[in-house]
Parts: sequence; C-alpha cells; structure tokens
Amino acid sequence: MSGVPLVSILCTTYNHEAFLRAALNGFLLQRTTFPFEVIVHDDASPDGTAAIIREYAALHPDIISPIFQTVNQRSLVPGKVMHTIHAAARGKYIAWCEGDDYWTDPLKLQKQIDHLESHPEDVLCFHAVQVEQPDGTIIPDRITHVPKANTTLEEIALKGNYIHMPSVVFRNVLGELPAELGLSPLGDLFLWVLLAEHGNLHWLPDMMATYRMGGRWSTRDRHAQLLGTAVCHGALATWAQRTGKDPLAGIFIKRLRGFLTMPRSPLTTADLDRFAGMGPTVMQEVSKARRRLIMGRPMALLRRCARFLKRSVLGLTHG
Repeated sequence: MSGVPLVSILCTTYNHEAFLRAALNGFLLQRTTFPFEVIVHDDASPDGTAAIIREYAALHPDIISPIFQTVNQRSLVPGKVMHTIHAAARGKYIAWCEGDDYWTDPLKLQKQIDHLESHPEDVLCFHAVQVEQPDGTIIPDRITHVPKANTTLEEIALKGNYIHMPSVVFRNVLGELPAELGLSPLGDLFLWVLLAEHGNLHWLPDMMATYRMGGRWSTRDRHAQLLGTAVCHGALATWAQRTGKDPLAGIFIKRLRGFLTMPRSPLTTADLDRFAGMGPTVMQEVSKARRRLIMGRPMALLRRCARFLKRSVLGLTHG
C-alpha cells in the first residue's frame, strides 16, 4: 500500500502468541479507499509473539512496521509503550487495537474515517463491540454502557471509561503526550480525556470488533480494578491542575475521594503508595485516607473486643 498513510493502526503486544494472528488478519482484511499503516509494538514478549510479527512484516513490508523491545518497557517506565508507539504514527488518524483483540468488519476503518471526514466537530469515533470469554464463547458487551451517541469532555470525566480500545479511530492531534500519563495504569481513559479537549467522541452502533476477556485488566479482581481507576483519576487530576483546568480536576478529585472513602474497602497502605508523585490536592486526599486507615485499625480492634466482652457477659448471664 503506497503513499503516506491516512490511518496509522497501532497494535501493542505482550505474550499474545495465541491471539495476534487474528488481530493482524483483521487489519489486513480492511477494504479502504486510502492507504494505512500498521505499527506493531512488542514489549519483549518471552513467547512467540515477536516471531509472528516478523512473519507478517516480511509478507507485508509496505504495511506492517514492527517495533521490538529487548527489555520490557512497561515494567521499567509506566506509559513508555504508549508514548513510543503513538510517536511513530504518521497518519492523519490513529486506530488502536491491542494484540489480543481483533476486528470483525472489513469496512470498519472506511466507515469510521467517512464519519470523521464529514464531521469535523468529532475528534474520535468508537463503536459497539462483542466480548469473547476465555473459553471462546461470544457474549454481548455488558462491561460498558454508552450514555449517548456524542460524548463531551465533562461527560467522559463524570462517567468514566465506556470506550473499548479496539473500537476507536481518532484524529492524530495530541502531539507529545503528557508526563502524567506515565502515572496512570489506564492509558486508554487518559487518552480519551485528552482527545475530548479537541472535540466530541461519537458512538456508532455497528458491531465491528471483539474485545477478549482474560487480558491483564479483565482478570484483575474488583478491588484491583477500582484501585487502578482511582490511580488514573489521580493522574488525570494532577494533569488537569498543572494545565489550569481546575473544574475538570475537581471532577477527578471527587471520583478519587469516592474510592478512598468506600465503606468496608480492603484498602492498604501499599495501595496508597501507588499515588506517589501526584499533585498536592491528590496527595491531600491520600494523606486523609492514610490517617483513616491507621486510626481505623485500633478502632476495629476495640470493636472486636467489645463484641467479645458482650458475648462473654451474655454467656455468664445465661449460664
């Protein structure tokens, strides 16, 4: 496919040997009136992921451009992978699909680019997906609930992440990504917020991709997912305050506070350490949570002692 690509498809991989061919085939099956490129980043996978990338790059050198790491970057510098692959994109538009997800409609890119080309007010276009469980069963998407077709910056801040990564195509308008992205375990939500500064996020009802359960995020327990989201909100609040967006920062601080004050939360001091390096308002909330955690331990012990004494007294009375 000759010429400067209109679309850069970004694919991040790690230990995706069992799934990557489906993702790459979904890219290559796209029928478009414009050129596109596929940039595949492998983060030093110990399995056969890199070999599959080399195989496809050799067959399609005019489309597929690999980036290979010899040392896992995600474990060294959080956010480095997203910075690296995003900086390599040459297209006017960027599509994203991780190596364990895949596209199911050969007209996906064409439909989304047609929409964005005719709707300059929209910066990102996403669509419905189906979900594949670890046993291969396909089920409807019950993970996300799209509130309405057009999403603004304030709405995505208030409602959180309901956009699946393999469904997005967006304008390549961000330039260098902010340093605070490296503080967030959720790069996608951070990215959607950054993009929403440039226009609406538009939803299409077409089912055009599959999101696989069983990846790093979907296999985490509920507390780990809530903690990751809270850390992301802390990073977003830090970025918003640094860039003078105080009302937006207030929304993220409120959502962070909601997590930190959840009743019966299994929050630990190690969890709170995840917020290190964030802005002063975030750290004030974390300090309050740390004090509650420290004070809560003796209070919990006193309550347990009181219950024990009550049971003992009742036992003596009835005896």
